[in-house]
Amino acid sequence: MPVLENVRHERFAQELAKGKTQEQAYIDAGYSANGARVAASKLLTNTNIAQRVTELQSVVADKSTWDAARIINNLARYAEKGETIGEPAGLSVARASMMDIGKLLGLIVDKGENKQEHSLQVQMIERRIVDSSED
Repeated sequence: MPVLENVRHERFAQELAKGKTQEQAYIDAGYSANGARVAASKLLTNTNIAQRVTELQSVVADKSTWDAARIINNLARYAEKGETIGEPAGLSVARASMMDIGKLLGLIVDKGENKQEHSLQVQMIERRIVDSSED
């Protein structure tokens, strides 16, 4: 769906896609704050606006997935580079990067987290390893 022709409608859709409340998105789009809650709700019944919000949210979701993969890849590069340096500072960077990857993947649990939940995560990871080695 292309950008909405009405600039305020487009801005309203963009602000909603960012996660703002209907009322705040309505005001940020340039509309009056008086009666904003009701007016925003009514505006969202416009099919074109609702479709545009859905489209923008899916773009944001795609970027989030891509960003997680990018973060992990970058951390892995940092770890490899730190290891090749071979000096304490480089090894420290490598260790920190690997710890961050482990946390992002749920492989490393902080002390405050539930131990039972951690045990289940470990079991699930072990199953994945076994399943992948059987393929």
